[in-house]
Amino acid sequence: MGRGSHGPAVYGILYARSDTGNGTADTQAFQSMLDPPSDPIPGIVDCAAPINTGSHTYELRAAMVAVNKWMRTGISPRQSPRLDVRKSRTSFVTNSNGEALGGIRTPQVEAPVA
Repeated sequence: MGRGSHGPAVYGILYARSDTGNGTADTQAFQSMLDPPSDPIPGIVDCAAPINTGSHTYELRAAMVAVNKWMRTGISPRQSPRLDVRKSRTSFVTNSNGEALGGIRTPQVEAPVA
């Protein structure tokens, strides 16, 4: 993934507002991972390097559904896996790419295309 934002920059900036739920915005967001833009909104958002096209929109949606269910029913959501922490508890265990291990493993982390 490109450097830049840690949020769902491409999805949030370009596709979220027009997402009708028919899958088009999802397809466009996933396609942007193959060629991350450095200028998703020319003249407003311009970066020297490609921006992060990894999105957390699906995880956020799942969390919102779980919190809503918890509030309505009192049934708490299951706990998500935690990031692996070194015994010193001062840093995370990482793989050869420097990515933290454990936690929620999104497709963008498990099978990166850029």
